[in-house]
Amino acid sequence: MDGVKPVQSIYQLIGGVVGTGVRFYLKGEVWTLGKLSSFGFPVLLVKSLLHLLRFSIIAAALYASYWVAFAVLTLLMTSRALLAHREDSTGDDRGYDSDALFPDPYAPENIHDPAFDHSDFD
Repeated sequence: MDGVKPVQSIYQLIGGVVGTGVRFYLKGEVWTLGKLSSFGFPVLLVKSLLHLLRFSIIAAALYASYWVAFAVLTLLMTSRALLAHREDSTGDDRGYDSDALFPDPYAPENIHDPAFDHSDFD
């Protein structure tokens, strides 16, 4: 090739940023472990604190991802409800005939029909 770099996708860019952040964090963790150990802290205590920090970061990421997913789903359901409401507000009934589907059993034309026999309710 003539020195032309291929264009990276957005996923490759996000992965690179996340990878750089994790690498930076791990270098900082090793540096912190060395510094605190040089000050006389027990290595087991420092490692325990760093593990607690890792778990806190994971918990915060899970908490944030929950609320992001909740917000996205809420926006999705709200937009679908608004679109459905806008479509239903046109005024057409789409062929729905309530009298044919649910006839009135007490109407004069149905009062003597055996399908609407009311003797069970007396």
